[in-house]
Amino acid sequence: MNPLVRHLRPFTTEWLFDRPGDVGPDTGPAGEQTMRNRLMTDVARSRGSVRRPAPAMRPVVEGLEGRRLLAASVEVTSLLNNSVVPDGDDTPSQADGTDLGQTPVAGASPFRSFRVTNTSAADDLELGTLMVPAGFQVEKGLPPLLGPGSSDVFTISRAQDAQELREGVVQFTTNAPNAEVYDFAVRGEVVPAVADSDNVFEDVPSFTDEGAVGFRSGTDGDGVPVEEAGTELVRFNVPAGEAQVGFTLSAAFAAGGSPNGAFGATADVELLVARDEDEDGQLDLDELQAPLTTLLAPPDGSRQERTVTLGAGTYFGVLRTANFAVTDGAVEQPFVNIDYTLAAELEAVAAPGVAVTFAGTSVPDGDGSPSRDEGTDFGTVQVGQARPERRFTITNSGSADLELGAVTVTGPFQVVSAPAATVAPGASTDLVIAMATSSLGDLAGGVSFSTNVETRNPFNFELAGTVTETPPPTAPEITVSLDNGGGALADGQAAVVQFGNSVQGQPGATRRFIVRNDGNGPLQLGAVAVPAGFTISEPLAATLAPGESDGFTVTLDTGALGERTGAVVIPNGDADEDPFDFNVRGVVALPGATPEADIAVVVDDVALSSGQTVDFGAAAVGTPGPQRVVTLRNDGSASLSLGTVSVPTGYTLVAGPALTTLAPGGSTTITIALDSGTVGTFTGQAAVVSNDPDENPFALNLTGVVAAEAQPSPLDVSDVTGKVPAVVIAGDRRARGSVAFRVTNTTGAPFAGPVTFTALASGDAAPGASDVQLVSVTRNVKLKAGASRAMRLKFAFPPTVPQGDRNVLVTAAADRSSDTAAGPRVSVQAPFVRLTGLPAGAPAARPLAFGRRAAFAVPLQNVGNVPTSRTPATYTLAVSRDGTDAGQVYQTTATGRLNLRPGASRPQRVSVTFPPGSFPAGTYTLIVRLNAELNQTNGDTVALIPFTIA
Repeated sequence: MNPLVRHLRPFTTEWLFDRPGDVGPDTGPAGEQTMRNRLMTDVARSRGSVRRPAPAMRPVVEGLEGRRLLAASVEVTSLLNNSVVPDGDDTPSQADGTDLGQTPVAGASPFRSFRVTNTSAADDLELGTLMVPAGFQVEKGLPPLLGPGSSDVFTISRAQDAQELREGVVQFTTNAPNAEVYDFAVRGEVVPAVADSDNVFEDVPSFTDEGAVGFRSGTDGDGVPVEEAGTELVRFNVPAGEAQVGFTLSAAFAAGGSPNGAFGATADVELLVARDEDEDGQLDLDELQAPLTTLLAPPDGSRQERTVTLGAGTYFGVLRTANFAVTDGAVEQPFVNIDYTLAAELEAVAAPGVAVTFAGTSVPDGDGSPSRDEGTDFGTVQVGQARPERRFTITNSGSADLELGAVTVTGPFQVVSAPAATVAPGASTDLVIAMATSSLGDLAGGVSFSTNVETRNPFNFELAGTVTETPPPTAPEITVSLDNGGGALADGQAAVVQFGNSVQGQPGATRRFIVRNDGNGPLQLGAVAVPAGFTISEPLAATLAPGESDGFTVTLDTGALGERTGAVVIPNGDADEDPFDFNVRGVVALPGATPEADIAVVVDDVALSSGQTVDFGAAAVGTPGPQRVVTLRNDGSASLSLGTVSVPTGYTLVAGPALTTLAPGGSTTITIALDSGTVGTFTGQAAVVSNDPDENPFALNLTGVVAAEAQPSPLDVSDVTGKVPAVVIAGDRRARGSVAFRVTNTTGAPFAGPVTFTALASGDAAPGASDVQLVSVTRNVKLKAGASRAMRLKFAFPPTVPQGDRNVLVTAAADRSSDTAAGPRVSVQAPFVRLTGLPAGAPAARPLAFGRRAAFAVPLQNVGNVPTSRTPATYTLAVSRDGTDAGQVYQTTATGRLNLRPGASRPQRVSVTFPPGSFPAGTYTLIVRLNAELNQTNGDTVALIPFTIA
């Protein structure tokens, strides 16, 4: 019997000798032998290699003129089961080795080998650099060239550096038609290690474990890498308190030494002790990487001892080879096979223990995720309410006195009752903590106190809670507006709602009005009264819940000639707008009368009369001036033609009307801004020319102030919070956000009037000339003395926002004064693409021929912040004798399209044909540069590709 086979029975390994007709020692049918470990499965890093008959060559194809059409062809097969791995295969399988399966953290990285064959009868197969996804590594690469009918093997492995599933694509370039980039998917997972049931020792004063570990490394007869390892895992525990654990480890080569126990190599046995930190009974990678102690035993039978003090908990002992060294370089596969004996004695020592609970639920040391069950999340309370308290019980779970230090808390938390300084074994004490309710928001903090428990000093955990605003008293708030975007009406407004001209005996003009409850209490509505000459054809609901709305329709009665005017009156339950009234006007003309256009102008949802004033408020000199959006609507019975829009000095027409002809009921908008470059008070008349017979031009008296210094504002902006991404790309459709804030009347008198709310992107906490306006809206605000209300603004980050960190500022401007508060901070980036080459080892020189097309795979990655979506790219290809510009002998260009998301990497295919005689035959380097839209590395070298040409 082969000694390695005999003594590796306990190892974490399965070996398959699967060469057809090749029978290893002690093998079963078909030359196959399987050995499995008691602990883990399938940690073998190689499955041997397969030597198989050469595949049938593809037939030579004759051209129409008798010439052979030669083409390289490629096939990839797995050495695991001799099956073909198709190009583009995206379903990894354990049968063919593309799925490397699950490897325990203490096991060895599995190897998988694949054979690449040139199935062409006449053409060479050119191969590019082998590329593997993150988490995999190349153990043996590919040659640059395979002759007709020849093959070679490449080997990959799964790195053991992360406990997770890794998957991706293995790929290499070829000159085979339809297989220029040959790729297939692979996957592999590192999972926690679990001790076999006979290697688990719980609640025992001592234990002994005997087993074997081993290691083999080298190549097989075909030069394929081979690596195999055997590992053992034991699990034990310290039931309570602390224990002194004495480990004794001895080791000897199996069967007394070489050749049964070692062949061409030597090694030690290593014991590694790690704590099961999460108490899940499994050894995780982070636990393996933080051992508490280690012990080495040489294979000479000597006893090695180590004593450590361990606290209550579960522990793992990992036994494996260490210091593997080759002693005979002539041996293809040197190996060691070492028997070991591990003994452990546990002696309890008097030591304190500490456990914290809330209402019977454990609170772990270092807990960073506050929860209601653990009492570390204090829940939600309203500002100013009694502070909530939590009582935590601290218990001494050990056998000696527990010493507790002073309790430290952070954030809006307070110690109400501190625990006792000394706690006897088995006894407990209480710690009471309260959360302050004076500050709004999501609150966070922590608790920490020192102990004399070595592994729990200090003991700490995090706290959280939320304090919300006190709900305002419930009250209704009536809002009345014209339907179809006609704008809001003000109670008792001077502007008249026009019904235009209607013909006697014909259907009269109608206007529909929407009543909405913008308060937080039910709004009671009475019967709507209209003046003589008007009728209501749709009544209102009697009650509107908060946020609900209803509509009513008023129709001009055309039974009698003449002008009809009067007030529409809406009885309601709003304390300060009962009744809500506004004036209407309409004219009934004789049949045959000429229809007339009638211009209506709406600013900030309020319909205005010609000559009425529009107040732009105040702006600091050099800051973005406030803007007003003016709606122009046709309330007449004929088309409204809009002419010139003029504005006075000190103002700018930011946007003119999008439409110059409005059908009856149609509307458009214009935007006017106050220029803030010069200090002063700016008044003047804006005029809108139209074909309205009695309001041409329609005049608006504009007034605004540009002040050198901000004047005391009657309003205070505070509590600015926001929902904005941490990083935005200016102008991107996803660069959006909102801010919520509170505006307060700081005066001793009621405030009522228009307030312009503006959100700015600023480089600091104060408005400035370089700030960019995100949004600006004007609202009619009514606030009693000292009262406040919550507001919200939504906005987008336009392309004009400069790069860098920006504060979102909220400004409230009223009565020629303003107040500003800073909100969330955001990092603004300009969109860019940054294409770079991928770091890789120098590939072997590829053989090329003049006059024949050659395809290169240029590995690129996009480290920019926006994708390239079929972005055109121009490649500059320079042929150089030595890889430098000085050695350049020829240059050409090629084009392509790029598809790379931010952070993605992928080879980009570039094809080129070098004309005969364009430069001498020889060995060269192709210098690859590219140019693409938004790319920051245009003109930089992204690849150096060696080649030979004849």
